[in-house]
Amino acid sequence: MLWSGVVTEGAREQQSRWVGGMSCRTATWLANSIVALAVLLGVFGCLLLLLDGRLPSPSDMGYTLAFVSFLVVGVLIASRRPENPIGWMFCVIGLASVREFFATEYAFYALVTRPGALPGGVWMAWTEVWTASITWTLMFFALLLFPDGRLPSPRWRLFAWLAAATFTLLSVLGAFEPGQLLNVPNPTGIERAAGIIELGINILIFVVTAIQAFSAPSLVRSSYHNWAS
Repeated sequence: MLWSGVVTEGAREQQSRWVGGMSCRTATWLANSIVALAVLLGVFGCLLLLLDGRLPSPSDMGYTLAFVSFLVVGVLIASRRPENPIGWMFCVIGLASVREFFATEYAFYALVTRPGALPGGVWMAWTEVWTASITWTLMFFALLLFPDGRLPSPRWRLFAWLAAATFTLLSVLGAFEPGQLLNVPNPTGIERAAGIIELGINILIFVVTAIQAFSAPSLVRSSYHNWAS
């Protein structure tokens, strides 16, 4: 009995050290590194905000803080349950929101406040399209995989691939949509295909809305059953 207790305790300790192919120590280090990077980007973003001579609106501050809360929750989940992808998704959502804030202020400083003072201002503004796309895509899939990091059933696999393809195509079309990035044109915008791109974006937005409307009730029921069981 004593030996059995020692083996059981040792197995629990080993399980706590190595979960889901990643040790808890490694997961904690990675999660803390994400926080450190987010803090660094946030500090530089605030510095550029002061140099730009702008004050964020209350709605912008609330929006940023709401997404930063994803980072806090994500770090707590990822460091304790590294095998659950929802924690890492939340970490990336929070990091992406801070990165978007930094990119916005960097681009504004490089293109408006002091044009040419910093390199790559146009491309920094352009990457905001991808950052926003990553954020909203991961929010959808975090809901889809809630709460245990798995699809509600194998039947949802095709639906997940369809959603991923739709979000990806929407991001690509958005990157090539002609228009202004602050005071400069989109460097990858295709003027000749403006009508087709706009039509495609509108269709995909409708598809995304339909996907969310279709999935929400089923996901709520599945999450309730998972929690109840």
